[in-house]
This record gives sequence, structure tokens and C-alpha cells, in this order.
Amino acid sequence: GCDQAIGELLQSCRTYLLSVGEREIGANLIIKAAASDLVQETFIEGHKSIASFRGRTRLEFQMWLRGIFLHKLADVRRKFRTEARDLTKER
Repeated sequence: GCDQAIGELLQSCRTYLLSVGEREIGANLIIKAAASDLVQETFIEGHKSIASFRGRTRLEFQMWLRGIFLHKLADVRRKFRTEARDLTKER
């Protein structure tokens, strides 16, 4: 329901998602994408699609958000094709 409650629930997952980002974002990609930006995009997507969440626990909600986060990260990886270019050489 309530936007404020959803916002508080999302915020309660911020530290967890940032730690996922720190582990998953490689050195080559960190130049183009910050974990905090991806977490914010995840929160926007999570808020928009909260009706599709089918879990019942906080852990299930965290894992649902983690999935959204990892999809966002995959999109960034595709966009910058980190495997094909050495982003550390870009300005």
C-alpha cells in the first residue's frame, strides 16, 4: 500500500544492495556505474513494480530487489561492453 511504507521498506535494503554492488561491479565498470546509482534505479523500478512482488518475508523482498539490481547491472554491462573495452583507459 502506502508510498511511505514502501519507501521505508526499500530504504531498509539499501545497505544490503550497496554491498551486492560492491561485490558485483568490476573495476572496469566502476568508472561508468556507481553502486549507489544502481541502487537508486533499483528502488525506482521496485516501487513501480511492487504489485508484482509475491513474497511474504523481508528476505524474499531483499532477494526480489537483488534480482532487479542484477538486471540493472547486466544492462549497464551490455551498454558498455566491459568485456570488449578497457574502460580504465577512458576519460
